[in-house]
Amino acid sequence: MQNSFNYIRKYFIFSLLLVPFFFFFSPKVEESQCFKPIKYNSATLYMHNCDNNSITSSSMNYINYIFEWENNPWRGRPLHILVGTLGAPVLLPFAVLYNKLLKNKINTPINKKKLFKKSSVYFSYYLFHLLIIYLIIFVICKFLNFNLNSFNAFFAGLIVMTSDLVVSFFWQTHSSFLLILVPVISVLSFFIGSVGTYVEKQKFYSYCFILGCGSLFYQMCVIWLPMLVIGYIWSSNRYGNLELKNIFRIIFIFLLPLITWITFCLFFDLKIFYEAKWSFVWIFEVLQSGDFKILEKKIFKFLENFKDSFNLGYLILIVPILAFIFSEDNRKIKSKLLSLFSLVCLLSLFFHLSFHFLQGYYQPRAINVTYLIAFMWVVWLNLRNFKLIQFTFITIFFMQVYNMLTKVPLTYI
Repeated sequence: MQNSFNYIRKYFIFSLLLVPFFFFFSPKVEESQCFKPIKYNSATLYMHNCDNNSITSSSMNYINYIFEWENNPWRGRPLHILVGTLGAPVLLPFAVLYNKLLKNKINTPINKKKLFKKSSVYFSYYLFHLLIIYLIIFVICKFLNFNLNSFNAFFAGLIVMTSDLVVSFFWQTHSSFLLILVPVISVLSFFIGSVGTYVEKQKFYSYCFILGCGSLFYQMCVIWLPMLVIGYIWSSNRYGNLELKNIFRIIFIFLLPLITWITFCLFFDLKIFYEAKWSFVWIFEVLQSGDFKILEKKIFKFLENFKDSFNLGYLILIVPILAFIFSEDNRKIKSKLLSLFSLVCLLSLFFHLSFHFLQGYYQPRAINVTYLIAFMWVVWLNLRNFKLIQFTFITIFFMQVYNMLTKVPLTYI
């Protein structure tokens, strides 16, 4: 038994490939105009989101998606659409095999011919989702100084893999899956910004550009910009070489991919649909009308969404927090709670929640994913207490598995 577990732990990257298949056993939303069942014989595997149709169709004909599909809802996310376009030819052999083996066993009210024709595009997004998950696990393990072959890394991977949003969106092609990436990378963005004062400028600006490309996958990635800038300001101020022109340069390079894409679309008279564009309109209505009842309603709605999307894992995290407070001396507690990492995690939560409060759109799923920052921070607090870390991992994992098997994921609705 121990040898088997050691083998799984050693090759946990491959072991995690099996986890998404357990999502097929989770409760499903009711069938509706947008959600249609994908069944293996009579068993429902998952509910197909209607947005998958336009996303996969866009990927299959990228030129049409850019120039000919008027009012395409995904034109603001060209790199996300490109995932399916580039991945489909590579994964075509697997799609052909899948179609041959399962075509007669998959049942759905959706047009099966069109669905199977797009199999390679769907596979591209499944692989992309795995890469995103592995990136999150890698970043968390680096922050917590976990060896990638350790039990801690294995359990951290399971917790990311069984989180609410992953269960909801893994088998979809929707860009909302990237929401799970935003909070963790926002913490990383601060520390990338902090190295800007002493690493080679060309390398640093390339990091800024790569982070900026995130907004062409999913617009919420723009939250990384303030974290990047604040990280640079903190480091520059510390070393006494803060220059305003460098801050503007960082902002420009980060926004360059987005500016380039918007300029391209304006040049060819292409319309871009951004959800955030009309979601923020209420702010201007308050400023113009002076009717602060609108603001009051937004605050109550946000608090209601916060309550409804509250992750019970937060309650589990209270145990290791209290254990840390009662087991360490005051000097250690103050040192940890006021440390740079603690403040950066708090700052990331602030920007994430503030952005989605102001946007007022899909708040439950946005609030739900902030749990990963809290989880990472609490484990970091107790790095010296191996047993407490194991308790945290195991209880959260079993709670998430229980939720996965008994409740419709909140972010699915």
